[in-house]
Amino acid sequence: MTSLIVFDIDGTLIPKETHTLAEETRAALLELKSRDILLAVASGRQFSTIQEEIKAIGFDFYLCANGSCITDGTGLPIRVFPFTEAEALGLTQDAIQRGMSMMFRYIEGGVQVNPNAVAPGYGSSFFSKAQLKKLQSAAPPTIAPGELPYAGLCHLEEDDLEYFQQAYPGLRFTVTAGGELCDINRMEVSKGSALCFLADYLQIPMEETMGMGDDRNDIELIRNAGIGIAMGNAVEDVKAAANYITTPCLELGVVNALRHYQLIHWKGILQL
Repeated sequence: MTSLIVFDIDGTLIPKETHTLAEETRAALLELKSRDILLAVASGRQFSTIQEEIKAIGFDFYLCANGSCITDGTGLPIRVFPFTEAEALGLTQDAIQRGMSMMFRYIEGGVQVNPNAVAPGYGSSFFSKAQLKKLQSAAPPTIAPGELPYAGLCHLEEDDLEYFQQAYPGLRFTVTAGGELCDINRMEVSKGSALCFLADYLQIPMEETMGMGDDRNDIELIRNAGIGIAMGNAVEDVKAAANYITTPCLELGVVNALRHYQLIHWKGILQL
């Protein structure tokens, strides 16, 4: 029995090649909802930057910023895991001193530290669509008085990564498969820990959960889920953590996985 399914977005629900949710995947998700299976998204994105076509499905929960902010289906936070003030201040000062572009995520948007620094492949800004305030001083970044960021995003060179890992033992630095970006979260936070929290919150046994993903920030989600599924386009260490490897996202990997586990009856799918 599967009661809760958690999906990564980019490279899992939505192909990185098309940036569009396939109609077959949309139909499969709606069929799951009709069967009263709870659905959640686990993404490196914050709620405000999750694609509208994903929100239109009506997911029950969102595990945002790799599990640092867990919300209900409307984006209302249920649990948040913020940085300490010392961590936020230290990261700000280090980013400015090292000439790095870094963004902090908050409940209501984000702050871009050192906005004149160039993130490779992203021009002078990470997210032009995000609600960003720009900060060039070494003061603690904030959006609301007393509010601390719950996640960060930056580009780190190899030497920088080693420095930050040693300087901030309470934080986790996860480099994406392409090596372009680095997610920053509390050490105890991951998509996998967020799944465990949500299952406990909903009083659902872990064996009744399923997780799907493709990138390194999905490994703990796949390991912790009752059934962990890697996309065919996933990196090798993600595949190694999975119970099952489906077809690539671009070849309806989510649909095929759901059909393999007999969770949907939709017919027009590619065969494994």
